[in-house]
Amino acid sequence: MGNHGIARSAEFETVSVTEDTITMMLQSSEETKCYYPFDFKLIVAYKLIGKKIQITYTIQNDSSIDMPFSFGLHPAFKCPVEDGEKFEDYKLVFSNQETLQGILGPFGLNNESIIPCDYKLYEDNPTICFEYPKSSSVTLTNGKHGIKVDIVGYRWLAFWTKQNAPYVCIEPWHGHGDYCEDEVPFEKREGTMILKPNHSYETAYGIEIC
Repeated sequence: MGNHGIARSAEFETVSVTEDTITMMLQSSEETKCYYPFDFKLIVAYKLIGKKIQITYTIQNDSSIDMPFSFGLHPAFKCPVEDGEKFEDYKLVFSNQETLQGILGPFGLNNESIIPCDYKLYEDNPTICFEYPKSSSVTLTNGKHGIKVDIVGYRWLAFWTKQNAPYVCIEPWHGHGDYCEDEVPFEKREGTMILKPNHSYETAYGIEIC
């Protein structure tokens, strides 16, 4: 299985479309079973509510056995947004003051709520990753405009960009890949969940223009 699992590059089919919603589905196939030997459905429902898009994910186990799975998001947001702006004009603002130790690098927060958008920060912290943030959202903003990402219910939160890239990723995770090269059985990895046969799991988040 490749980096970020099977859904990242898979082709979803359209289930339904209305004026303000669209629902897509990825279903197991002979191809997916080469990497992930389970019958499943991943249903993604988008709903536009004013300036916010609410996205709901439903994972369904259609197998006759327990199905281990992990789930995380990897959305990237344009930064800077407009011509004439700089990446460094922006910052990531938590809705709460946070005291968090970085998992994949030395950067942390000590009763703080702001991470500056600074490429130098990512030289020592290729991925900024925290566990158990208290905040309900993170906003990418320059004080004039930006986007707010809901993170309620997600155990991990990561931020990532490439040097001089015009974007930053805000990534809520329920699980993650191995942090080191030691091989750990999939069902024993941190964050892996077990879904019983004919059961489903639902999670959601929202993205709002602000």
